Amino acid sequence: MAYNFNVYYDNHTKLDDELRSNCALNHVQQAYKLAYQLVDVTDSKIQNNKPLIVFAHGFRCSTKTPIIVALGKWLARMTDSNVVLVDWSDWAMQMDYGNLVIQFPTVVPHLADWLNGLHDREIIKTFSDIILIGHSLGAHLVGNAGHRLNGTVSRIIALDPAQPNFRIDHKNERVDVNSGRFVMVLHTSTLLFGLREPVGHVDFYFNGAQFQPTCAVDTTCGHLMSIIYMMDSLKNSTAFPASRCCTVDDCEKKIVDLEKPTVYMNMNTPISTRGLYSILPGRKNLTFYMRL
Repeated sequence: MAYNFNVYYDNHTKLDDELRSNCALNHVQQAYKLAYQLVDVTDSKIQNNKPLIVFAHGFRCSTKTPIIVALGKWLARMTDSNVVLVDWSDWAMQMDYGNLVIQFPTVVPHLADWLNGLHDREIIKTFSDIILIGHSLGAHLVGNAGHRLNGTVSRIIALDPAQPNFRIDHKNERVDVNSGRFVMVLHTSTLLFGLREPVGHVDFYFNGAQFQPTCAVDTTCGHLMSIIYMMDSLKNSTAFPASRCCTVDDCEKKIVDLEKPTVYMNMNTPISTRGLYSILPGRKNLTFYMRL
């Protein structure tokens, strides 16, 4: 089966401010069609003097999913980086979940080999110039790629990494502290879709992480909220102050240690940060983002 990498954004991409209109979405999709060459063998349009941010979507998503498009836009606007959205929808959209997990080890090498190729051609000078971000199954995809790069990637951000089939089985194939030099995890739907246990150097539990107040008991919505929280942190780096909690149970009950210093969850959370943290953000309107 063909494997596609598509790049939607670099740091010079110009997009309309209002993504909610069909006109803006068409503009983004047209940009996608014109940008396929950004990851051809020459990689001529990836600027080798800029850091590289790579995002991998999850199950039943693609790089055309509106919430993924929006995240790509904000990553491009708010970071002085090359931004790549990895399209592995040939697998994620067409296989059932169980078969996809079984095939997972055949998917991971494509991403790792592509990154190694960029390094070999000196498109990127060092893996410490790379940030890998993934949502759900995509979090395990970037985590596994990090393993294959011997944990040399500077930062891994796992957005509600998938729980089904990864909680007990396939533990060696999931994101963990060996995936990169600093692994940051956002937990938002641990009742069903997201991992409950901590797997990063720092793990942030939002609203207790079992479900999100905005979503009531809709676990799919809660799973997607990790992407929205990441976007909001790009817009405002102090939007999510986090307080230390000693155990996962404490994080779920929102019991925190007020004597420990607060940290902020964002793209630049200090790499020295360790442990479990509780975050209590407010409600948000998901009308646009739930149009999948």
